[in-house]
Amino acid sequence: MNPTPSPATTALPSTQDPSYDPHLADIEADLHAGLPHQRERLRRARRRQELWALRDDPATRHGWGETIRERTEKPRRPLPVLRGVVTLLTSHLYNPGPTRTLQANPLSDGFDLQQPSSDVGLTVANAFCQEVYAHNQIDALMQAADISATLHGAAAIGVHATGDPVRPIRLDLYGGDEFVVWTPDDDPAHPFALCALSRDRQRRRDRYELWTARRRRVYLSSQPQAAPLAHLPTTSESVPQRTVELIEDAPNPYGRLPFAFAHDELVTRDFWDGGLGDFLADLDREIDREWSQLAWIGQFDLPIGFLRDASPTARLIARPGHFNPLVAARPGEKPDAFYLRSEYDPTRRLDGLERYLFLALELLGVPRAAIRLEQGRSPSGAALVAEHWPLLTRARRRRDLFAVLEADLLATMLHCAGTWYRQDHLIHAAQSTRLHLEWSEPIAPIVQIPSQTS
Repeated sequence: MNPTPSPATTALPSTQDPSYDPHLADIEADLHAGLPHQRERLRRARRRQELWALRDDPATRHGWGETIRERTEKPRRPLPVLRGVVTLLTSHLYNPGPTRTLQANPLSDGFDLQQPSSDVGLTVANAFCQEVYAHNQIDALMQAADISATLHGAAAIGVHATGDPVRPIRLDLYGGDEFVVWTPDDDPAHPFALCALSRDRQRRRDRYELWTARRRRVYLSSQPQAAPLAHLPTTSESVPQRTVELIEDAPNPYGRLPFAFAHDELVTRDFWDGGLGDFLADLDREIDREWSQLAWIGQFDLPIGFLRDASPTARLIARPGHFNPLVAARPGEKPDAFYLRSEYDPTRRLDGLERYLFLALELLGVPRAAIRLEQGRSPSGAALVAEHWPLLTRARRRRDLFAVLEADLLATMLHCAGTWYRQDHLIHAAQSTRLHLEWSEPIAPIVQIPSQTS
């Protein structure tokens, strides 16, 4: 059962083949050109993902006027700012996750109050969804989607039928660096096509899995590529030819896009609206650069010993507790030994760096108490809730946004499973049920101190 096409697609011409998609020619042209309109976003997404995975290349972090040798030899003091902040911001929405139950939707076109099998079908569909949720660890998956949406602005959850009776549906998460979308000009929140990006590392080829409501196609880059697409330069003049070849072409077995989308904020202008990844990546690099410079300067703080008016042939023995006689270079002179050390005080620079970091994080809604570990005394539970109130408020505010994702994911699961396994009651449930979420209150990290017993 195909969903009703959007107004942007109904007026498009069609051929006699019912699985023909009029968008394929334009999308294929984009793939052959190396996705020029997506390349800059993919490059920035890859940069954010590398910082999240703590795999950022230190050779790319350098100060003004540094040589290659200085960049190689300079001590590095990286701090996981991006990973720590995103972890804090996403730590409460699915901690704990909601309870999910299917309910009949009287407002849907498929609801029939007089149908005797409605209750039975609802019970079967609910049991099926609970099984899929359990096998795919839905709360952990949703938290990962929240992390990816916070990093990149959006994430996708793919619904794929496996044919395995133990795990009939597999849910796959795609980060912002792993897919591109094409959306109607008047509806940026609902893509009509998605291309999943992956890498064949052995053959060094890029793999493109293209989905539309009617077709599924798989492409491979025709020549081995030294770097993935997201690592290429952004200017079209410097991009090598990246021709793709079609290796699979078949009708979409589901009749719709088998994806649901998580967003960092409500989509009003662009599919990729929102996301804190770029700002946090810049903040991460700035803190790393400043901290590494302080470490570089700190090595010159070690005192250096000098001899004044001493004989150049004097042999000194560096041994704790040992006295070295100083021999004058010329008669009548008084030899002297002293230390020379830097007078630079990094305290002011450290204080300024700390103030900048905490100001930026507090403006993002990360309280200082969530980062600082030292406490003068053990805070009470009420004090901890007050300190973490911005994070708890953010989690409550995002519930409506993720309720839309959960409802869309449920409808996609039921429709894809019903279409693939030819279960009409699941297709009917996708149209006639709604998802009810029962959220628990977010939990502040209250530390319990064991009482002393005699």
